[in-house]
This record gives sequence, structure tokens and C-alpha cells, in this order.
Amino acid sequence: KNLDNAIASLENGKNPAVDGKIVFGNVFIERIRKEDTRVLSLSGVLAHEMSHLYQYGSGDYKYLAGGCGPGVPTNLLTELQADYLAGGYMAWRGQLIPVDSAELSKFFYTLGDNDTANPDSHGTRKQRLAAFMQGFLTGADLIKTNKLDRARLAASGVLYVRAACNKA
Repeated sequence: KNLDNAIASLENGKNPAVDGKIVFGNVFIERIRKEDTRVLSLSGVLAHEMSHLYQYGSGDYKYLAGGCGPGVPTNLLTELQADYLAGGYMAWRGQLIPVDSAELSKFFYTLGDNDTANPDSHGTRKQRLAAFMQGFLTGADLIKTNKLDRARLAASGVLYVRAACNKA
């Protein structure tokens, strides 16, 4: 597809782990290829999209959909929690393969937009950078205490993005 985005989707009532689908738009892949040739960036985007599948299965997507209220993009909270979860995943991945969190954070920064009137906005550059970085740091802290699991990271991500409503 000629999209400048990646999209996670799920058939209603299906299991996200089995029936989830992720589509990378040709325009998006070409942009990543031109701007950032490292596999790490693509891994971060895949982690973000996998986080949406987690949201669908856990109920977080329904809970966070609707955003912060009038004047704030509808998808803002689901997108920022997906960035947060992607950060946590990349911290976990860093135990196995080196992850440059600063470089990956810069990449997430480039994915932000200032189209806050658009209900499909994924968040500003600063919001996306902050969500990814906070997820990475929280994931790293949970790893140190041997307490990293999806539910714990997701719950802290919900608290993080709900607090972001006050700043939106």
C-alpha cells in the first residue's frame, strides 16, 4: 500500500497473537530506508505496532481510545502508550542485542507531527520522544528488579499517558 505509516489491525473478536496483522506502507518503508538504514529503527516501529495488538487484546485500546477530551487527537493516548511499550520492549531487547536508546529515541522524535487538529495524530515530536524514552527507562528499571512483564509495563504506560492528558 502507498501509505506513509505502518498499521496494526485485528479482526473483531480474534486473538491478537494469532489474528493480528501489521502492514508497512511502501512510502513509509522508503522513508525509513532513506533516512535511517539501521534495522533498529524498523524494530522500534514493529514494536510500536505489536503494542497496538497487545492493546486490542488487553482492553487498553478501548480504555484509552477517545483521548483526553475535546481538542486533543482521539488516538493520542493509544499511540503514546504504544510508543511507551515499544520503549520497554527495546529495553528488554537490549539485553540480547545492543540497543542505542538515544538514537532510537531520535527516530521516534522524527515520527511525531504537529497536526494536533487531526484525530489520527500520533502525537507531537516531544510527546513521542518522551513516551518512548520513559518506556525504555521504566523497562530497564523493571529488568533490574526482575519484574518486567507486559501487564506491569502496560499498566505503568496507562498511568504515564493519562498524566500526559494534563499536559496536552
